[in-house]
Formats: sequence, structure tokens, C-alpha cells
Amino acid sequence: MNTYLFLDNHNTLNGNNAIRKLDQLNADNSNGKDLFVALYINYIQFGGYLLKENSTQTFASKALELYDAWKKGNVLVKNVRKQNTDYLSIVMEFYLQEKKYVNRSNPKNKDSYLQFLDNNQIVFLQIDLWINNRKTHKIVKWSETVQKSKLSEVFDLLERDEIDQHLIQFLDQVYLHCGLYLIEHFEWPTMESNIDDAYQEYIESTQLFHPKIQCTTEQKQAYQNSIQYYIKKQLKELKQLWNINTPFILFDTLNQKIANEIASKKTEFHQIKLETNPKYDIDNFPNKFFVDYKAYVLFDYLVKEIPTFPAISYFYRIMSENESPPLIVVKDTPFRNWFNEQNYEIQLNSATNPYFRAVNKERELIYYLVKKLIYSNL
Repeated sequence: MNTYLFLDNHNTLNGNNAIRKLDQLNADNSNGKDLFVALYINYIQFGGYLLKENSTQTFASKALELYDAWKKGNVLVKNVRKQNTDYLSIVMEFYLQEKKYVNRSNPKNKDSYLQFLDNNQIVFLQIDLWINNRKTHKIVKWSETVQKSKLSEVFDLLERDEIDQHLIQFLDQVYLHCGLYLIEHFEWPTMESNIDDAYQEYIESTQLFHPKIQCTTEQKQAYQNSIQYYIKKQLKELKQLWNINTPFILFDTLNQKIANEIASKKTEFHQIKLETNPKYDIDNFPNKFFVDYKAYVLFDYLVKEIPTFPAISYFYRIMSENESPPLIVVKDTPFRNWFNEQNYEIQLNSATNPYFRAVNKERELIYYLVKKLIYSNL
């Protein structure tokens, strides 16, 4: 909640209210963002603007209604005194009006407010760009980018439509969550967690990098590369649309995550060395975690050959949940605690992926092949 919202009968544009509207500003600008938003909402209320979308909720206060719309990125207005104008976000217009007001009126906290305004000028522009393009920006479909390539012959129309749908839904969620974060914090998100849910729902859970159809290794790699290039290009275009001229950590992290995902899927099968007689101590294995010696050898061997989080997630889930009886006999947390005390290449610092997210055909093939070799030779 913004505690600086003004009452509906309080007009900060005129008279003594205008002179004193910055009295609440802290010297260090720590409350500058909230006060600026409250003043922006008051400016819309008394500046002669119509709101494009009225809330369906019941609000006792117009200021509260506008603030609710602001948090959702829905403040699009039109000046009633100007004909043939579109509904737009006008944060930059308000910024310019505030600059004029401060220089003309010389209010209390003038210098602090000017510093806040100038420090956030690019933010105001980017908020306008995000809101004004939210409903109108068009995403080129992945299928359109490959229609002249051989990939268009590999997938039928329904399969291409499904891939398009997943990608567009993912990019729409990226657009939404990045902008809402900007509105709330006056800066772009940097943490991958801001789009984790979207990535899991539309990329991982749909097995987007693993086409369900039968295709050659070369076709699969071409497909994965086309998806990687497509997402990278769309993210670059979003940066341009939002006038971001500096490195965007979140997008860079996402691109690297996709590159690593593809690389791991390309190399997993080739990493495995099918030695049938690894040397283990049959009398000294962690029997609190594994049903028997062979189960431990199987898991240990696979993890050392393919030390990636997605692969380890799959090995843990299939051995603990899908095998009957279970080959791993403890839950995720105690198992990860034990795992992290061993000398494996990676640490499991978060819960392993559920089976439906971790499984793919290559991992299944590797698992059952190695299991057969180990169980028949020990």
C-alpha cells in the first residue's frame, strides 16, 4: 500500500497544496518513488484525464482505484481537452511538468526532488514504453522464422502451432513480469526467480527442447538451435522496445541457461562410458540411502559420468519414485544433505526437479542401459 496517496478532494496542482506537496519528501529520497506515484495519480485525477479502463472492483476512493490500476500496469489516459488523442501512459509528461513546477515554485525539498527526477528519467520513459506497447507489440511466430528451412518439413501444422503457443505464452509472461517489477521498484529485475514459473510452465514442463516426434540427431540439434536463436532474438527486440541500452542481467542469464540446457542435452549420451566393472567396496556403501549395493553403484556411476542438475534430478526421481521396490529409500531433503557431503562435482542446493520435468528419452536410455550392465555384472 502507498501511504502517500492523497485524498480525493486534495488537489496538489493548485494553491497552497501545490506549494507544500513535497513536504513529506525525505532528504535522502528514500520515499521518492512512493511520493512520485502518489503525485502522478493526483495529477491524473485533477489534470483533466480520462482513464481507459475502470476497475471492476468497488473503490471508495478514486485514488485507490488508480493506484490499483498503476500496480497492474493499466493506467492509460486521454486528455479531455485534446481531440483525436490515444489513451497512453504519460509518466514522462508528468516528469516534465514536475520539472517545470519545481523550477517555477521553488518548493521545500526542491534539490532532493530534482535529483530524484533526474536519476529516474530513463525509468519514466521505460515505464511509458512498457505500458504503451503492452497491448500492441507483436511477436513473430517461431514457425514463421523456419518456414523456409527444412525444419518446416519435420513438424506438422499442429506441432508447429503447439510450439508457437508455448513460446508466445512464455514471452508474454516475460514481458508482463519484467514490466510489473519495473513499476514496483523503478528498476528492471535481475534475478532469474522473477520468471522461473513461466520458464518451468512453458519451457521445461512442455519439454520444449525435446520434440516429441521421431527425428534424426541433426534435425533435433537444428530444432534446438532454432529455438535458442528465436528466444534470444525476441529478448533482444524487447530490450530495444523498452529502450534498454545497458546489459540486461536477467536476459543474459536466461540466454545462458538455455545454452547450457541445450549443451547438456547434446552431450549427455556421449559423456557416458559404459565400463561394466567399476571398482566399489561391496561392504561399505551408504545403506541408509540405497536399498542395496547395486543401487548405490548405479547412482554413483551415473552421477560421476553426467554431473548436471537436470540429469541427477532424473536419476534420483526414477530410483526413488518409479522403481519398485525403490532403489533410493529416503526423501529429497535428507538425500541432498547426504549427496552434498560427498565429493561429487556439483552441489544440490535446491530440491531436485520432479520426474515429469527431469525425464527425457536420452536420460531414460542411459539409465536403463547402465542399469542393465551393472546389475548383470555385479
